[in-house]
Amino acid sequence: MQKSFLRSCKIRLLEGLLICIALTVGYLVAEMGYRAYLWYHYVLKTEYQIALRSTPLPGWDPYENMGWEPLNTATRIRLFNVEDDLYSDHIVKGNNFGWTSYNDYTLEKPKSEFRIAIVGSSFAACVTNSLPWPDVVESYLNKDKLLLKKLGVEHISVLNISKAGTGIEGLIYHLLPVALQFSPDLVMMNLVAGFIPTRDSPLDEHKRASTVLSNPKKQPPGPRFVLEIDGIKIPLLCRHGNPEELSDPACEIHPVWYDPKNADWDKEKVNNIKRKAAQKILGCRVVLSPFPLLLLKLLDHPLIKNFAAVPPPPASPKDQISSPKSNSQLPQNLLPSEYQEDTHRIVSGLLNIQNLHPHIVCTHNILLGDLLDYNNTQWRDFFIEMTQDVHLPLVNIGDYLPIEKGEAEWKKWYIPDGHLSDAGALVYGEGIAKMIRAYLLKNVVGEGTEPLSSEVCNESLLEFARGRALQEKGDLAQALRMFSNAIDLYHKKTALLQDSPSFKCYFLPDLYQHRAALFEKLGQPQKALKDYDAALQINPNHELSKQAREALAKKITIEQKK
Repeated sequence: MQKSFLRSCKIRLLEGLLICIALTVGYLVAEMGYRAYLWYHYVLKTEYQIALRSTPLPGWDPYENMGWEPLNTATRIRLFNVEDDLYSDHIVKGNNFGWTSYNDYTLEKPKSEFRIAIVGSSFAACVTNSLPWPDVVESYLNKDKLLLKKLGVEHISVLNISKAGTGIEGLIYHLLPVALQFSPDLVMMNLVAGFIPTRDSPLDEHKRASTVLSNPKKQPPGPRFVLEIDGIKIPLLCRHGNPEELSDPACEIHPVWYDPKNADWDKEKVNNIKRKAAQKILGCRVVLSPFPLLLLKLLDHPLIKNFAAVPPPPASPKDQISSPKSNSQLPQNLLPSEYQEDTHRIVSGLLNIQNLHPHIVCTHNILLGDLLDYNNTQWRDFFIEMTQDVHLPLVNIGDYLPIEKGEAEWKKWYIPDGHLSDAGALVYGEGIAKMIRAYLLKNVVGEGTEPLSSEVCNESLLEFARGRALQEKGDLAQALRMFSNAIDLYHKKTALLQDSPSFKCYFLPDLYQHRAALFEKLGQPQKALKDYDAALQINPNHELSKQAREALAKKITIEQKK
């Protein structure tokens, strides 16, 4: 009996050992496969993006008034896509404070000047094109002699206090205090709803109190270069500061590389430098790494991440949470629950900024995908309601752009990574200038009557968003009701305006087109035709309405002949 029990134990022990060995071998094989995949992806295929600068980036302290470009320096920047094609070759000018502008700034504001500070991230920082749109805004506003006279000033200056990659919390707690050092009369917060999940460290009170500097000072040194390949210097991004080591998992490869010779690079040379860099980096981080790379990847803590690549856009939201102060029903799947804490911090920050300055306007950037109606709008819709809850209306700049010019023209406004081109900066700057002029006349001068577009458009936009959510669920009748409510809200608001406004709610053609499509599905073709016509009256180049109307008209003609 005892021998039988011992034998059984030995067999089970052996079976357990074999299972452990099998699992270990299986994991090791999978680990080797994952490492081989990384090598194939980055070294053989070189599937990652890089940018080359002709000057190194200096260090940046968000608690000082210095920008992040080299002082009084023009930098050539080239952007390459995954296929190593050059898609942007431009000059970025850092002014006397290191901010992106061709105009120098002074900390002290002259009495004869009205000063506007624009606080934003990459869309305002304008490091992906040669023309900073805040400079364009300044040019347009100063051409308006009547506005200058009504403000009682000789000049309007527009300061670009923006840094690429800054999240909304960073704009509130880092850049806004910097902007306030320049004594602006108006602050424009240029926000990106999709940057809600971009987390930044809050500004502590000790550093907040010690930020004022009388003059520009020497900028701190930038990231240390850990690799030099064919004359190209590659820095690291480390979360803990020095020392910066390539083998340190807390350090990531910087997406922007320094080319001190400012040499010309064709596609083959770019591919070669990327391959050599990947071999060096992965040789240290993959081939010789003692860490379980596959396991870290499965646990969502990958050792190889942001591998010299332009950061991807935020992932689509998955889990709904309610707006902190609202009981209204927004579209489903609004915001990932893991960002609930970030959202509450942002709401708190938005509440606080209203006490920091009497004139603060929040604007939201319009992207090409928004104009083409293919973007996931959940971040935008949530953010609009969130700012309404704290009585800080969010102005969508798309309302001030010439959307009637159509898709072919829109595409000229953006470069492939989604930022503005020089042509887009001109259009965007003119639109911002229109919005600022209307705000100044009404809220500073006290003579204007035109509201900001947010007062007319945002409620309709949120009804449109709710309708689209219902449409996706298959509840067509309720979706139709929401679309009709959105259109009625718009007409009620515009009926109260004394004059024709300088803006148009950019989403109106899409709204009419969506309602027309529902009328078609519900067997009401004449109403559908009427809505398609309404969309085309607003935007004659609205392609979806053009195509759908033409198809419906043909269908009606065929049915009438039967």
